[in-house]
Amino acid sequence: MPTLHNHAELPANNNNITAKHFIVGVVMAAALVRALVGLFAVGAGEARRTSLAMQYKPLRRHANLFEDWTEWVHPPLLHAIRSSNASALLDLLREEAGGGDSSGVYSLPLFLDAEGGCAFCDLLLDELDGYYASGLPIERPNSMNNYGIIVNAIGMRPAIDRLQAAVLHPLAALLYPEQARREM
Repeated sequence: MPTLHNHAELPANNNNITAKHFIVGVVMAAALVRALVGLFAVGAGEARRTSLAMQYKPLRRHANLFEDWTEWVHPPLLHAIRSSNASALLDLLREEAGGGDSSGVYSLPLFLDAEGGCAFCDLLLDELDGYYASGLPIERPNSMNNYGIIVNAIGMRPAIDRLQAAVLHPLAALLYPEQARREM
């Protein structure tokens, strides 16, 4: 399950992946979409997540993070996706692995840059720090993960739903059209 981590506890030498790049792996678009949908597990946990989200709502530091993240998406990426311009999208991609043959592992700027960093990423990390400081229970993605948090549990599901619909699924469809068609 994808997780977001407390930035203070990430390794300082993680030079391969930056917060402003989104890695699309060999798992292909179908697995990417399935993994993102996995964030929205239904069942007993859903009621608990709704309760936590309601308890945290008055404590939110950045209310706009809970609505729509597309305002922070890198404009050339958003334009390429909205216009279904595969060549513009390919211009944004950087292959991250492979020795000649296409590996299917790419990075691209996902969120807007700010001076020296990513404004969205800074806001998100500040919000997560605020949640950690609230004293509310932290729902971990699994028992092996000591630092992750299920952001749906704090009320970010609508924002993730919108990001998935407006950016991630169209991106996957442009990169892997056959697999994306099978998922629909």
